[in-house]
Amino acid sequence: MPSARKLGSHNSEVDFALSHNFMVEVDSVITAGFQEVTGLSKEIEVVEYRNGDSGNRVFYRPGKVRVGKVTLRRGQSNDKTLHEWFKKVEMGETDRRSMSIVQKNRVNGELVRYNLFEAWPCAWKAPDLNAKSDTHLIEEITIVAEALEIA
Repeated sequence: MPSARKLGSHNSEVDFALSHNFMVEVDSVITAGFQEVTGLSKEIEVVEYRNGDSGNRVFYRPGKVRVGKVTLRRGQSNDKTLHEWFKKVEMGETDRRSMSIVQKNRVNGELVRYNLFEAWPCAWKAPDLNAKSDTHLIEEITIVAEALEIA
């Protein structure tokens, strides 16, 4: 019979991540540091149907897969890469890219990679300006993608 693990002992096969240790790559290039990434999600539509001889019984099948809109927040900087990408799309140019949000482990190795495919910016928000505030200026860009893969 295996011995019970002591409270507080470490299992080297399990690695827990801290939410602040991540990076964002666009076309395999690390972009300026982001403070927050939200909206990484996938959802499968539920399609209801009935068979002609099933009475009132409802059946369910998987439908379309939807990828959530991903919002990136960072301190405003002089890095114009995302602004230029947004401007291209705004001007009607199709500029879809691959992106990755990479979650790091405690020793800065790659733990989880969220790959977004056919991604493009759909919204940009300037920082709120307030003469009474002394907080950092935070800008946001929202990205839509056609596929999300967890690697």
